[in-house]
Amino acid sequence: MKHLFELILRLPKEEQLNHPEISDIVEIGKLHVGTNSIVVCDPLHYYNSSVPLEEKVPNGEFTTELYYTNNKNTNQQGLPDIPPCFAVVQFTNRPVKYWKMAVSSGQSTENFDDLDYIGYPTVSGMGCFKDEKAAELYSKRSDELCTSNGADFNFYNHHIELLMDENDQFDFLNYYPSEEFANNVILFDIGNQNHFPSYFGFDANDQPVCLVTDFFIFDDIHYYKYLSLELKKETANFLKSGEISSSTFANLASNILKQLFNNSGKFDNPFLNSTLEGFYHDLYTLFSKYILTGAGSFITLSTSVELVRNNTKNPEYIIDLAADMVHISLGENVEFAHETEYAEENEKINELTYEIVELESQGFYEEAIEKIDIQLQLVEELNKKTFLVYDKMAVLNNKAYYLFLLERYEEALDVANNAILEYDDAPELYHTRAEIYDAMEKYDLALMDITKSIEFSDSESKQELLNAILQKLGK
Repeated sequence: MKHLFELILRLPKEEQLNHPEISDIVEIGKLHVGTNSIVVCDPLHYYNSSVPLEEKVPNGEFTTELYYTNNKNTNQQGLPDIPPCFAVVQFTNRPVKYWKMAVSSGQSTENFDDLDYIGYPTVSGMGCFKDEKAAELYSKRSDELCTSNGADFNFYNHHIELLMDENDQFDFLNYYPSEEFANNVILFDIGNQNHFPSYFGFDANDQPVCLVTDFFIFDDIHYYKYLSLELKKETANFLKSGEISSSTFANLASNILKQLFNNSGKFDNPFLNSTLEGFYHDLYTLFSKYILTGAGSFITLSTSVELVRNNTKNPEYIIDLAADMVHISLGENVEFAHETEYAEENEKINELTYEIVELESQGFYEEAIEKIDIQLQLVEELNKKTFLVYDKMAVLNNKAYYLFLLERYEEALDVANNAILEYDDAPELYHTRAEIYDAMEKYDLALMDITKSIEFSDSESKQELLNAILQKLGK
């Protein structure tokens, strides 16, 4: 699960206010912490209403803010409603190095996958921040008012809501349950019922920088979109600063992958020993390791390698493709629309891809090959016009594979051989040629190719072919 707040909060305040997804940032009070602890909960519901988060925080007075989205909802009266997208308690101004889900004692995220989270239920549609002392005082004040005002008294309707109405535009309240103590409860209207998780941001010394409760206004698509834009901006600034060496570029590339693979700031740099000329191979190998190699991922991956190969002296394009490629591969059904003067040619090539896939699904391989030949011609013409080299390798691999399925082995081998001369580090080409050699009973050659393909990127299907070839060779 990706969180856009991670990207927004590392921007300077002025840029946060000008972020396309943010309409306003409202300070809703200074949260007093005197117990080195914070409680997050629905302030009108008693589940976990006094159980603090496990992480200890500094004592003091801390700015608390609501970030509001530009995406307007419609309320029950049919009027526009601007919901908050997340709430923040800021302990220090130090930069966040990594994020960690906030949990209470006894809760664990040990076996969580990327979509799992722990959050508090908002039965009333509200949330709050308070320390343990404030939780105690708040509960006591609620009991006192309900007792003194009788059975018809409702703590929210007859007390909290009246105080919140004093805020003309936004629904929040900096509430002091006792005049004797500075401990306060900061309440806010989230706008809907759900379970909302909170996250601590930590600095390089593992000290808490802030606490954020996310209200699920933004999804993974938002995160990948703005991460890509941020990386491109970072690269543009980097390029202006002077000539790029292999080591500085390695750090930049590693930073991209660290964020895209969400490694919480703890990521070994795989590119420190890379030269710019050899970077495309290292990038390819790493992505092969992390990305499921379905048909769509293969196309994206090989396109990326082609772009890197042709732009090793221009890191700006390499950063673009790295961000876009992982965006698509991990973001499922997410695409970046690249506006170019060759949009018409690109559209035609893409249309042919869909037609080829449809013909393949029906077993019409002869017809698919005819479409591929047209596509290859268009790709070669387009590649002469623009540095954005289209994915010719994947097209050639498809043609070789369809010829193999038609048992036209010599033709298939000829296409595969020519493709490997041009793309000597594409594992899918070696995999396809291994299948061709296997069908032609040239098992030694098949073994060499499938072994090389596995060295680039392993998969179950490759292991199955390897085992079959070894068995035929009596090994």
